[in-house]
Amino acid sequence: VPLKKLIVLARRRMKAERERYEKLYGIGDHFDPEHFDIVLDTTHLTEEEVFEIILDVVEIMIDIDNMTTLA
Repeated sequence: VPLKKLIVLARRRMKAERERYEKLYGIGDHFDPEHFDIVLDTTHLTEEEVFEIILDVVEIMIDIDNMTTLA
């Protein structure tokens, strides 16, 4: 498949995804990091490293939630 055709197809798919997320969830740009609690580049991480990082983040978030409810 020629590169230009792949680019056109990718753009169409991204546009369709944006429209679907807007319709279903009211989110205009679902790639915006503001919509996420954590963004983790797993490119060079093992599954175990990813698991440990996520577990640490969840524990920190639970501690923060507990602190704010106790205050």
